[in-house]
Amino acid sequence: MKKNTSKEIEYGTKIKNSKTLVSYLNTNAINQGSIKTTRKIFKKEGSNYFFRTDHQVKNSKKSYIFTIKENILDRKGVKHGMKVSDEIDLEVSKLQLQKLEGMVSLLGFTQNSIISKTRRIYFVDKMMVTIDSYSDNEYLEVEGNDRKKIMNLVSKLPIEKI
Repeated sequence: MKKNTSKEIEYGTKIKNSKTLVSYLNTNAINQGSIKTTRKIFKKEGSNYFFRTDHQVKNSKKSYIFTIKENILDRKGVKHGMKVSDEIDLEVSKLQLQKLEGMVSLLGFTQNSIISKTRRIYFVDKMMVTIDSYSDNEYLEVEGNDRKKIMNLVSKLPIEKI
């Protein structure tokens, strides 16, 4: 079981010009490929956190991720822009993920949604830039360790927000 604990610092927004952005990133960033993900979100009324499970496929290899994340969307109404939240990700086996979903249910969390997306991943100056493609929109995230560096990079990206 692989563990990653962090205070996630990221900028995020819906975009309408992903083709232009991908072209820019293919020229100015390190392309790390793409990941197809099916994600389940588990929430409980009044909780400061939510759980999420990811079934991922990258280069025909399957992986499974269990996450607990601070619920800043429901608690603070933060949908886009600069976001800082607690997050812990665990890479687990498929069987472990199924058992963790059962444990989350026992704790009173219910499946709130299920989504599918394709995430394109790039690295620029030690920051991760991702473009998530959903059935109805596309979403940009820039994640790093320093808010100022993140916003500096965002200001250079050719993005058109929705």
